[in-house]
Amino acid sequence: LKDTQKSSSAIMQNIEDEPKTLDPLSIIKQMDKGEGVLIEDIVRKFENSDIQNKIDLLMKNGDIFEIEPGKIKILE
Repeated sequence: LKDTQKSSSAIMQNIEDEPKTLDPLSIIKQMDKGEGVLIEDIVRKFENSDIQNKIDLLMKNGDIFEIEPGKIKILE
């Protein structure tokens, strides 16, 4: 019974960790602790989505920028 409770608890934690939306700006704000966010970390978190295309569009529009290769930050 304890193993079932542990695995059930772990599943619930994973569900709670997932963002409710695939809004890249919200995700970047949530993940950025001041140093920017690695693009690969965002993409890895959402493997089966079009998050990379959304990130590319935000960079093209100037909403976010690459502070160094592979690391992005929101333009504020």
